[in-house]
Amino acid sequence: MLSLTNTYSGTSSCGYCKGKKPIQSQLPLISSSKEPRSSKMSYSELQSIDTEIYEVLLNRGHRRSGCLLYLPDNLNNCCRHFTIRTSLSMLKPTKEHRHHVNRFAKYIGADIVTEGPFDLKSRLLSAELGCDSSRFYTEFESTAFSEAKYDLFKKYQTVVHNDKDVTEEGFKRFLCDNPFVDSKEDNELGYWKSLNSWKDPKFSGNGSEFLGGVHECYYIDGKLAAIAVLDLLPSCISSVYFIWDPEYAHLGLGTLSALRETVIAEKLGKQFYYMGYYIADCPKMKYKFKFGGQLLDLCNSQFIDFARLAMDSFYQGKFIVTDVDGKTNKESKITSCLKPSSKNPSPLHDIAEDIYGPEGLAYKEAQFQVTYLKDQYDIEFGEGKEKDTIPFVCPGLIPLWQMSDLLKSGEMNNLQCMVFVYSKKAYLPIKWSKLDDLKDEELVRNVRRTIFNLVRFLGDWKLLENSLIYNFS
Repeated sequence: MLSLTNTYSGTSSCGYCKGKKPIQSQLPLISSSKEPRSSKMSYSELQSIDTEIYEVLLNRGHRRSGCLLYLPDNLNNCCRHFTIRTSLSMLKPTKEHRHHVNRFAKYIGADIVTEGPFDLKSRLLSAELGCDSSRFYTEFESTAFSEAKYDLFKKYQTVVHNDKDVTEEGFKRFLCDNPFVDSKEDNELGYWKSLNSWKDPKFSGNGSEFLGGVHECYYIDGKLAAIAVLDLLPSCISSVYFIWDPEYAHLGLGTLSALRETVIAEKLGKQFYYMGYYIADCPKMKYKFKFGGQLLDLCNSQFIDFARLAMDSFYQGKFIVTDVDGKTNKESKITSCLKPSSKNPSPLHDIAEDIYGPEGLAYKEAQFQVTYLKDQYDIEFGEGKEKDTIPFVCPGLIPLWQMSDLLKSGEMNNLQCMVFVYSKKAYLPIKWSKLDDLKDEELVRNVRRTIFNLVRFLGDWKLLENSLIYNFS
């Protein structure tokens, strides 16, 4: 089930570098531009989505902020965003990790042995099961708003991030709203009782049993001390945000939560723990690299082990595309599913410059396709002037040459969906091959462009099958 709006392109201030990154270090490729770059993305407002579809999109570089589904423009952003994931088997706990867990166990009065071999899962579970619940406990619940949650969020944003513009509405939109049809309400007591029993040694999740957006609330001495905002998806847990009370800064709750969530993913039968985006030259994100795991090579639809990322360009904060041979200069086809992670030990080359630089084919091919698609299929492009025009070239969006091939093949002809056209206040059943039956040239052009852009944005036209699209153009 999928219900969403037009796809838009937007620019905002960067929450990571705050626009302070030197101009030259912002340029991902050879460029004559001297203008500072900001945070740019393509996005759509989700009305509803099931967790299975969202997981597919997560593996194409998308993420959500509340009900906003977005894909960063990694060619024009000041900071390059890479999706990363890990698992209990991939994570090799460091001395720092061990220190965090043992310090927390001691703080909550857990009666455990901290000497000897360190097993992350057993040490965490022993600590939490071995302390008095009046001292520390956690509770999974829905993402519903509460005053206590908002008060903690405001305190965290103000003290930790020096954010002076914190509002209740912004908190609800960012961390309480979620679009998942799978999410449960607080009154479904059996569900929450079962989920909150995950620490029980006899508990064993099957992966798909627990789905949707959740808050895991941490309580220390009966006081709300932290909130983990998580998405429970069919084969993974995805971290959305983590809030902690600055009074407990000495406990390193951010690192502790990531360690816990890696264990929780395994206990729930999930294969991976997604830690959000990684920005290689952002000091705030250095800690994520210590969790091991893999990084999504967006253009190849493949996760790469961190250990194989030896190229300097990555650590300098540049956008990368990996290749063993280093001979490709054309954008790769967006595939409908992930390629298996490669076990090839050969060194990887970064070929982003070869594809997206002055000698690459990406922009040259896109310019040709803009004209071709207008002439052959009446697909209009606004040259970036229209709000609902997404970039001609952007890693993660289906390349225009692939869209041309898709239209030529007729594969999309049977695509059917429902479109709510705001200007007409009407729901219209749509079939791609029958668009002209609408008998309104402007409407046909408008709906065609909306569907075309959404297919590029989602990466697979089949995701739009039987969907509901809200067209506000």
